[in-house]
Amino acid sequence: MSTVGTRYVASIQVGGGRPVPVTVDTGSSGLVIDSAAVGSAFTATGQHLERHYGFATEGTSNLATSIITTVTTLDDGSRTLSTGMIPVATFADSSRSASMRRTGTYGILGVGPNIAPHSYGLMSPLAQLPAPFWAGFTLDPAAHVLRLGQPQVTSPSAVVPLTRSGVSFPNGHSSWSKDVQLCWSVGARRTCGPTAVDSGGNNGTVSSTLLPDVDHLGNHVAAGTRVAIATPTGQPIGSATSSSLHPVNYTSADHFNSGALPFTAGAVGFDLLDGKLVFQAG
Repeated sequence: MSTVGTRYVASIQVGGGRPVPVTVDTGSSGLVIDSAAVGSAFTATGQHLERHYGFATEGTSNLATSIITTVTTLDDGSRTLSTGMIPVATFADSSRSASMRRTGTYGILGVGPNIAPHSYGLMSPLAQLPAPFWAGFTLDPAAHVLRLGQPQVTSPSAVVPLTRSGVSFPNGHSSWSKDVQLCWSVGARRTCGPTAVDSGGNNGTVSSTLLPDVDHLGNHVAAGTRVAIATPTGQPIGSATSSSLHPVNYTSADHFNSGALPFTAGAVGFDLLDGKLVFQAG
């Protein structure tokens, strides 16, 4: 795994195609990928997904099923892992965003713990790997590693519970709601609220609905303002200072978005078996 700005990039193969880099995004669910990077082993479903995928593409994506292959590093070496035939979304190469072309990536690998209701069955490919690797993953940018399998809780880790969504993955195990309760300090303002731990969320987003009266300029927290995130028990998990170059967003969303803040502080594990996030101090 590599880092491009605040994006975390891993290599996968889809439908027997060549290995291509994709952005690892814990804030979305399912693979959305340039059709030029997909091999011949896929089956179109005839469905279309109208959705704006931000830094990937805008407009229509075509639904298909395909096999996704990734490589994980284990203590005894590397191992190649593949899913079965699972839903993916493909878009035309001509629709690939300028941002994606600049970073040399071909899609978004959405690995969020939830199954979004609008997604036509799209869900995290990592959750559909064979046992024991489906049980979670750890994103460790400092070590340039996406580690597959249930995260380990090591001291001084901070643990925050996930909430069952009521919908199961194909293997019968629960999916989980994307948002968790975290506490935010923005300058002198403080509150706790639902937060998406989103590796694809740039520099993070403070909700003006949940935390009004923050010093801001337009849709950004004022430059020079410190933004910090902690667990409800007070354990710090990430911080940044908003700046003109790296502004923290300030919008009327109904939840906060962590952006890269926890990931620049240390590794973050998503435990899909026991339902928890594990923040490992760097």
